Amino acid sequence: MDESRKMNSNAHQIWSLAKDTAKKVESLYTDVAKVQSVIDISKKMESNIHKAWSYAKQTEKRVEDICSDVKKVFCSTLLFLNIYAGA
Repeated sequence: MDESRKMNSNAHQIWSLAKDTAKKVESLYTDVAKVQSVIDISKKMESNIHKAWSYAKQTEKRVEDICSDVKKVFCSTLLFLNIYAGA
């Protein structure tokens, strides 16, 4: 009878250990899913940051072009006024 109880106790311990292991595995799967979600969000943010940086660089170039055009018009106007005033 003692041997039967010992085997029953061992079986119960193994079953309990298996249930605990299953819970831990489920928890790990949940954690992995959360990490994957964070990775996906991070990649999307990185892409958006890259797009914003690219847009900022394009805007900077456009502003430089506009400043150059304004400078040319100003110089042309100044030259015209000097010629007109001298005539």
